[in-house]
Amino acid sequence: MKPGFVRVVSLVLIAGCGGSSWSPSAPSPSITPTTTSGTATASPGCFPIVGGCLPLAPPAASRALNGVVADAAGRPVAEASVAVQEVGVYGDFVVQSSVSTDGRGAYSIANVQAFNRGIGWLLVGATREGYFADFKWWLNFPADEDLNFRLDPWVHISPDATVRGRIGDAFCAGLGYGGTISAMTDRMGRPPCQRFAVAVSRSGRLEATVTAALYEFDIDIVKPDGTFAAYIGYPYRSGPPVVSAPVNAGSVYEIRLAGAPTDFELRTTLR
Repeated sequence: MKPGFVRVVSLVLIAGCGGSSWSPSAPSPSITPTTTSGTATASPGCFPIVGGCLPLAPPAASRALNGVVADAAGRPVAEASVAVQEVGVYGDFVVQSSVSTDGRGAYSIANVQAFNRGIGWLLVGATREGYFADFKWWLNFPADEDLNFRLDPWVHISPDATVRGRIGDAFCAGLGYGGTISAMTDRMGRPPCQRFAVAVSRSGRLEATVTAALYEFDIDIVKPDGTFAAYIGYPYRSGPPVVSAPVNAGSVYEIRLAGAPTDFELRTTLR
């Protein structure tokens, strides 16, 4: 990844403050490891930001989390699922807790706990059928403010389609792009992204191949429950990146590209 990017967690380890080498646990089978490139360097005591780093929360730290989930027009989204995921440096994740929003779009999680399985951070996401999932990193736990979410409606493409687009219509957080240190990011540190929804009528394996003018982006596939089915991070081993994941009939999956704004061509295939 280029110097402007800080990879929070992925199959490529983050570039940390102290630069010491270390070896965390192996990836969880809940994520499909697609690429393993880069140097395993990180500091066990902080998360790198511009001008310094954020200290990791003490293992015993906890606090309540509250917020509102709304749509693009600001209307409350009822019965949305809000989940706190603990994400390790290799992209392994565990759902710590999950609640649903009420009729006002409000949610409350009484006791969110600090990541306590080594080095990692909290990723909070909101999802509901008909909308793209919205994720935000809780890096400075527990000091960060409560989290509100905005859900944008799905933009559908076929499971066997070729579409052209440009990264930059939205901002995304995901397993490998929790923040960048450049002017491109929003105030939550999320890079520009582009997203598509794919409804599958039969079970199989959904594959996405991307060609682009500039290869400085990550790709993931998000499951209907707001967890991750597959992920591939820049820099890739060679050639156009390909990411794939098993899918179930009657479900809708998201394909997301996040990173430097660029024109791209996405080809999807259901095998």
